Amino acid sequence: GMVALSHASEHKKAFETILGSRRELICQRLDELAHVFSYQKPEGAYYVFPKIIMPHENSRAFAIKLLNEAKVTVTPGSAFGPSGEHHVRMAYCVDEGTINRAFDRIGTCFPA
Repeated sequence: GMVALSHASEHKKAFETILGSRRELICQRLDELAHVFSYQKPEGAYYVFPKIIMPHENSRAFAIKLLNEAKVTVTPGSAFGPSGEHHVRMAYCVDEGTINRAFDRIGTCFPA
């Protein structure tokens, strides 16, 4: 592990570039849903943890609603402990097409 972290690698740089691009995309798409979510831009993760700001029962019920109505999976924030309640975890380790398709569906489920 130490060697992998301490030596230059084109693979690491390429992965960093790809995840950076996907992070920008998911943040852009979250900005379009400012009536549903607020968030802090992630700095070193492959996921974002937006707060649900629209009326909802809890993060689990919200995640189930997204699954049933938008066909989009997110992880309820409550799975990460009490301070995660009213948040969801959205991973951006998937391709851009998947991110866009998910946000198109979420936008249809929660129009402005």
